[in-house]
Amino acid sequence: VYQIAEGEDGVHLRKRSVQPLYQFRGNVYVQGELQDGDRVVTDGTHRLVPGEAVTIAKQDTPNAE
Repeated sequence: VYQIAEGEDGVHLRKRSVQPLYQFRGNVYVQGELQDGDRVVTDGTHRLVPGEAVTIAKQDTPNAE
């Protein structure tokens, strides 16, 4: 997956390895190089490369169930 990382040089992408554990009610639970609260790209990843500078256009709020 691509993690959205903010730093002094702006917002860019970091490639992170994850292993899906299971899916439940539209959420996928993974194990790997992500921490709680990390933001990831959910769509259009075939057009991206690690290190690419990006702009956050829209932030979705997590589903509260």
